[in-house]
Amino acid sequence: MTISDQYGRQAAMGVTITTVDPNTRRIEGVLKDGGIVQIAVWDTPALFAWPKPDEHWTVTRQGQYWRLGNRVESTDEDISVSDLDLTQAKLDATRVFLRDGSEVATTNLYAARVESSGQSIPASTPTTLSFPTVAYTRGTVQRYDEDSLLTAGQGGIYVIGATVHWPVLAAGFMAISIQVNGTAVATENRQSTPSSVLTHQVTVTTECGLYAGDSVRVIAFHTDTVARAITTPTAFWLRYIGP
Repeated sequence: MTISDQYGRQAAMGVTITTVDPNTRRIEGVLKDGGIVQIAVWDTPALFAWPKPDEHWTVTRQGQYWRLGNRVESTDEDISVSDLDLTQAKLDATRVFLRDGSEVATTNLYAARVESSGQSIPASTPTTLSFPTVAYTRGTVQRYDEDSLLTAGQGGIYVIGATVHWPVLAAGFMAISIQVNGTAVATENRQSTPSSVLTHQVTVTTECGLYAGDSVRVIAFHTDTVARAITTPTAFWLRYIGP
């Protein structure tokens, strides 16, 4: 027989979560004896994360209702509470929000780096660079439009950068710029100076706020009299750093 306290609450029981509906605040789970229970979420602790299907939680019965308890740690998790020091904490969430809706932390990594081995740039013609080689992509940063765009899948602050190796020009200057949705947000120019060095490296970086779906590209430009080919290593990267 399950023991109840003076408030009608019974001892905690184990349940496997099957479905979760945050809109109605309803959760369904299966008890160890196979019984299906509907679990209500009325009040929440100061830090709350919804359970996920197949996770094991505790529930308590209060009258005719079941209330959600705490998550039962799985043996296959990457880190256990027994691995923590006394000053460390374990958080069962990948993103954390304050009650006003502002995001204060994320464990998701949204990043990408793409590279090019070379491309011909016509004289005095702004040219979108193409980066056919993927060094890495993480999270929801995607490549679209014939390898020329990186698109943010998560809104927030990003570090955006590109580095281009130019040949030494006979005259004029070389430049690269970063554009977000077609508008330049950072540009770096360099005057070509004849020397024994065969190439000039031009790098531009900036921090910029992006919305989900914003697209970023790199534009190259030079004022020599003939077309010039950029060379390897030429790269373009995008990395999420916070909300």
